Amino acid sequence: MSWELLLMTGMGAFIGWITNRIAIRMLFRPYRPWGIGRFSLQGLLPARQQELARVVGETVAKELLPQDKLASLFTEGPILEEMAAALGTHVSLRLEEKLPKFLPGAVRQYLIGEIVQAIDREFRGMLPGVVESVQRVINEEVNVAKIIEETILGFDLRELERLVLSVVSTELRYIELWGMVLGGLLGLTQWGLRYLPL
Repeated sequence: MSWELLLMTGMGAFIGWITNRIAIRMLFRPYRPWGIGRFSLQGLLPARQQELARVVGETVAKELLPQDKLASLFTEGPILEEMAAALGTHVSLRLEEKLPKFLPGAVRQYLIGEIVQAIDREFRGMLPGVVESVQRVINEEVNVAKIIEETILGFDLRELERLVLSVVSTELRYIELWGMVLGGLLGLTQWGLRYLPL
């Protein structure tokens, strides 16, 4: 009786574990469809990669990074300050090279400072037009959904599997273990049902 109990519980646990393990593997494999008569078998993600790429692209574009938010990243705050600073540095270096060497150092520094300030004022004055042009180009030319969709479609499925498994390997292991626990409980229940009086 004890051997039967151990056998049924062990078999149930093994079946629960192996079933969950196969189900997890079938999220990714087989990568290409296997023909079995009129039926074909392919992993869930490879079979639905195109649809998944489209949905993720649309969701990111609508919810996480809409066009107006993307445009604002390039046209507000620190980026514009960085652009102004980079422009000032570039102009200073070029003026250092181009101004005649016979000019005294103090005169050279004064001229460079005045020219850089004038260019900075000019740059900041034309910023609203530049910002509007950049926003228009981003809104018309940049398709976030399409970029993300193409990126996902370009993912190597083995690399995608490795990436997903590296992130959720602990949780997947728990799913396998829960399959073993539930399978063992089912085996134990089956054994118990055999000895219930009818």
